[in-house]
Amino acid sequence: GTDVTVASTPQKPWKTIGKGNAPALRPGDIVLFKGQATFSGKIYLPPGINGTNGTPITLGSYDPSSGAALSAGAPSTQRATISGGSGGALVGYNNGGFEVRALNFLGSGATKNNADGITFYNDLPGNIVRAHIYLNGVEVSGFGRWGIAIGGYNNRSGYADIRVTKAASHDNRHGGLVVYGPPFDAVRRNYVNTSVYIASVKAYNKVGDPAATTNTGNGIVLGSVSGAMIERCVAHDNGINNKASAEGPVGIWAYDSTSVTIQH
Repeated sequence: GTDVTVASTPQKPWKTIGKGNAPALRPGDIVLFKGQATFSGKIYLPPGINGTNGTPITLGSYDPSSGAALSAGAPSTQRATISGGSGGALVGYNNGGFEVRALNFLGSGATKNNADGITFYNDLPGNIVRAHIYLNGVEVSGFGRWGIAIGGYNNRSGYADIRVTKAASHDNRHGGLVVYGPPFDAVRRNYVNTSVYIASVKAYNKVGDPAATTNTGNGIVLGSVSGAMIERCVAHDNGINNKASAEGPVGIWAYDSTSVTIQH
C-alpha cells in the first residue's frame, strides 16, 4: 500500500494506522498519512514513545501527487483524516516530544461519540513533566467530550511547552480545547502545566451536555497553568445545550492558573 509513510523507511509505506502505533518510533521520526484519504481507528502512543525538544516525533499528511509533507497551512480538504468513530482519534499516554500538523480528526458526532478527539495525558508517578506538545494546523470535530485535551493528574506530573496554533475545534459536545490538572492546592501551588501558547484557534459550535451538572459548551479553557498566552483566537456559537443551574460556559477563560494573558 501507499497510505502511510515514515521518513526512515519511505520505500516501504504502511497501509494502516496500526503499524504507526508500533513502539518502534524514535526521536526524529516523521509519520505521514496520505492526504485526502481517511483512516479509520485511533492513533495510540503508548508510554515509552518520546521525542525530544530538538528531535520531536512528527505526525502529519503528505501530498499524494508529490509525496511532499503538507505544511500546517494546507487546507483541510488536502489533509488526511483520522476517523475515530465513537472513540478518540489520537491518544498520547505519558508522552513528550510530539508535533502534530496538517491532520483532521473526526468523531462520529457530538451526541454519539464519548471521547476527546486529541488527548495527551500524563499520570506518571514521581512528578515527571513531559515537554514539547505542538499541535499546528489540525481540525478536530464530532467528539462527545473535548476536541483537544492536554493535562496531568498525578501530583505534579504534567506538561511544559504546549503550543496549539492555526487549529479549529468545532461541533464537539463538551468544549473546544482544555489544558487541565488535579484539584488546586492554594498552599502548595500545584500548577502542573507551564509555558502554554494558544494562537489562531477557532472554537465553535460546542453545544454542551444538557445532562451535566457543571458547565459544558466552552471554547478554550486553561487550568492548572503557570505562564500562558492565548491570542488571536475566536470562540462563538457555544453552549446552547448547557443546563447546569449554577454556572454556564465561557468562550475563553482560565481557572486555578497564574500569569495568563488573553489578548487580541
